[in-house]
Amino acid sequence: MKRGRLLGIVMAGGVAATVLVIATPTHAGPGCGTPFNGFDIGSEIRVASRTLDTAQGARTLTVQLVNGRIFDESHAVIIDGYLPGDLVWIERSYDPRRKTWTRCGPFSASSSNEQDNIGAWMRACASTKEGGVDGGFCTRWYFDHD
Repeated sequence: MKRGRLLGIVMAGGVAATVLVIATPTHAGPGCGTPFNGFDIGSEIRVASRTLDTAQGARTLTVQLVNGRIFDESHAVIIDGYLPGDLVWIERSYDPRRKTWTRCGPFSASSSNEQDNIGAWMRACASTKEGGVDGGFCTRWYFDHD
């Protein structure tokens, strides 16, 4: 009985570790927030869509900025048109004119890490794999003042 229970615990731990490895973005740098975990009540703040050229022809991507209402974090999500290899990131600025900002990402995934947003201007950005960061587009800026 003890051996069966131990085996179950080991197997559960292995599955959890596999999920963590798969879900962890590979492009996160120091101070680049935490992986999106879905444990917050989010509300859509800004949305942007663009039709971009790819090797397969024109393709439309839609990215949204999601603002977490409980933990005061924002993240970017490609909500339409995502294909593996596409890029998503979030940009944050404490400059009222938004002339200086930092980028968290890009992530080769459909969602970015979460970033603290209190007192900050935030926007979500996306691009196709072929376009890279320079070929990307962003939502309008949003200021979270609470």
